[in-house]
Amino acid sequence: MGEEKKEEKAISRRKYLGAVGGLAAAAAVGWGLAGYLASKPKAPAVEKTVTITKTEAITPTAPATTPIKKYAGLTLKVPFPEGWGSWAPGIAMVHEFEEETGMKVDYHFLPWAENGSKQLLEITNKTGAYDLNTVGAEEWPMFLPHLIGLNSRIEEHWGSLNAFMSDVFPKLQEPLIYEGEHRGIPIHANTMFLAYRKDLFEDPKNQKRFEEQYGRELQPPKTFQELDEVATFFNDPPRLYGITAEQHKWILFSTLITLFYDAGFELLDKDLRPTMKYDDKARETMIEILKWHQDAYQKKKYINIDSLKFLDGEILDFFTSGNAAMALYIWMDFWGGVPGYHAPEVRKRIGKVEAIPLPTIKPDGVHHGGVGSWWIHGIPEDSKHPDAAWEYIKWAISEKVQLACAAGQFPPYKSICEKAIKLTMPHAPDVPLIPKDVFEVFTKAKNLYYCYSANKMVIEVSMEPLTKAQDLFESCLLGMITPEKAIDEYTKALEETLKAAGYYRR
Repeated sequence: MGEEKKEEKAISRRKYLGAVGGLAAAAAVGWGLAGYLASKPKAPAVEKTVTITKTEAITPTAPATTPIKKYAGLTLKVPFPEGWGSWAPGIAMVHEFEEETGMKVDYHFLPWAENGSKQLLEITNKTGAYDLNTVGAEEWPMFLPHLIGLNSRIEEHWGSLNAFMSDVFPKLQEPLIYEGEHRGIPIHANTMFLAYRKDLFEDPKNQKRFEEQYGRELQPPKTFQELDEVATFFNDPPRLYGITAEQHKWILFSTLITLFYDAGFELLDKDLRPTMKYDDKARETMIEILKWHQDAYQKKKYINIDSLKFLDGEILDFFTSGNAAMALYIWMDFWGGVPGYHAPEVRKRIGKVEAIPLPTIKPDGVHHGGVGSWWIHGIPEDSKHPDAAWEYIKWAISEKVQLACAAGQFPPYKSICEKAIKLTMPHAPDVPLIPKDVFEVFTKAKNLYYCYSANKMVIEVSMEPLTKAQDLFESCLLGMITPEKAIDEYTKALEETLKAAGYYRR
């Protein structure tokens, strides 16, 4: 286990936007609200508009806290995943919050593999090590019993609980409440998408040759059947792969399950039994998903095999160096970060990069909503400074901070997203800050991955069965086992865990 962590740490390049280098880079390009104002962004030229329906008038989430000098001299201890591209701009702005409030923010940057487990260890042992928690969707349910309720604070800030909930995207609402109290505030939302090299697709020679071979126009793929044709067409390794992908085993299950969800299925049925075992269509769909990827790596070889070790930094480097025509399972983290997919040197090297929703595994092209990542702040029961922690949370979800971070995430609040989708990248004014088509699919996404099924929180599925699934699916993509065997062994482990936890008692 120790050696595996060393290996994973060595290959990850998330650190390049970490506590020092990333903040310096962000500051150097004015990557905060000042950068947006200075760039005078224009609305992108797009035909479609995204309409967000509000159920009631929403007070903007934004006004950052007014100066509260009673916190002068206080140090707030805040855990944070190390080198998080999405939040580098926000962290670079924290000095403004410190000046406003008089307090000092002491960030504890934790390795990604240890971020949740380290915080959980501290909170369950009530050590008081942290004044708030920064947790992702897959681990959040285990924190709920150890966090304070926030209803009264939410009512004071938003005016009412209804105003808060009507501003939060619906799927983000499911896990916030525990024993009648809201115990978390979303600070980040994200989803996967496909990036492609626009110039390659619009090259007249490529268009003519593709139409001669496939009898249709060369366009960005909407289904995996189309993706197979386009990837095959462009594939010419090692000079150029049709596709590269972010498939490290930490996130492999999420990249595959998002296609399963987007096809209209869930992990567990209404009786909390694995659909891949008890629903024939669900099983067939997951077999198809695994087989497509196994063939892409082993038979057709249009995805580079080393992408099974890729995280954000690796796929960014590989794709922007010109080694692939398309990139699968991109997250917003470095989409507009610095450097990122739209840096001037990238544009000069490979042309403009555009984003579309992930293709669907079903031929109808209909999206049912895949996986949406989200992160929250909560205040632990043993926080030494809960009031100061709440002031920090209000700052983190303010419009100023959320817009500064929007190039690397979706603001989890409708009122702020309405503004973000009208902006363009400060350093690439012909690129929307948020890709609209990707955003539309995100609004349908299931944001608790696999922990929330049949309208229940099922924490156990993100424990040992998840680890087993990561190993099994990686072995499948490496060609070591069949898709059927991977599914059978995973669902067996999943069902045994659920039985042991007492979910099937009558």
